[in-house]
Amino acid sequence: MTFLPGRALVAEPGKAIVFPSNATLSQRLNGMPESTLRRHLARLVELGFINRYDSPNRKRFARNLGGTRALAFGFDLAPLAIYADQLFQAAEDARLVQQERAILRDKILVTRQELIDLDLLPPALSEELRKFLRQKPRVDALENMLDKLVDLLPSSDEMSAIDTQNERHIQTKQKKSFDSEQTAKPISLRAILDACPIFTSLIAEKPTSWFELSTLTNQFAKMMGIDSPVIADARSNIGEHDTSLTVLCMLEKQAQIRSPGAYLRQLTKKAKAAQFSIMPMVQSLLRQSGNRGCQAVL
Repeated sequence: MTFLPGRALVAEPGKAIVFPSNATLSQRLNGMPESTLRRHLARLVELGFINRYDSPNRKRFARNLGGTRALAFGFDLAPLAIYADQLFQAAEDARLVQQERAILRDKILVTRQELIDLDLLPPALSEELRKFLRQKPRVDALENMLDKLVDLLPSSDEMSAIDTQNERHIQTKQKKSFDSEQTAKPISLRAILDACPIFTSLIAEKPTSWFELSTLTNQFAKMMGIDSPVIADARSNIGEHDTSLTVLCMLEKQAQIRSPGAYLRQLTKKAKAAQFSIMPMVQSLLRQSGNRGCQAVL
């Protein structure tokens, strides 16, 4: 398509013929071997994405008559325009499948971490999971693996006794922490959420308090591959509020962070040395989103 003289692709057979040589195509594909190129071209023709018009000697060229294209031998791209709607729909279907796979993988990672925290993940299954996640499993395989892991989790009745012992103490501590930290932060929860499109696209409902945000970011930290001790150390040294903001910033910048766990450990180390402030990260996030609500009142 890069050899078309214009940007419009005509949906009329014979009107969108390009005639680059294999050598030229190979160069434009960063040196793809011609044998590989020929195989791909043959497959595109077989699938009907392009048509091929060969000259008697199989050379690709065009003849003009009075400034008008009179004859051309090469690849006709008209089918791409003719079947554009179907192609766009196929691309959208593939994108949705990719998103579904990503969500299922994240759910598997979260469930695996829960089982590890409860010391309920069998070594054999742990090794199976390690190999499984290194592949690109289909959606049905991911669903089956998630079901297998969920079946190992204790029921709510089994967990209630343990939760009851710790819930009140933890909630009281966290709420006090948030109450004290919120008064010192001139950033509204709404402004932060508006600046985090990746985060908000992955949750069913937006949190209505910093405490709810903390619970969600703790789950997302695990999904990002950050171990529980690392996130706990961060919350201890950076603070509940600022750790939640840090995780959000990391999630929005995930493409630029090779190892989220190592990155958070480094920030925690800086916090211990009183060399870390969340504000530059948050302000960068707000600027990127075009949000100027960093002075909003909590």
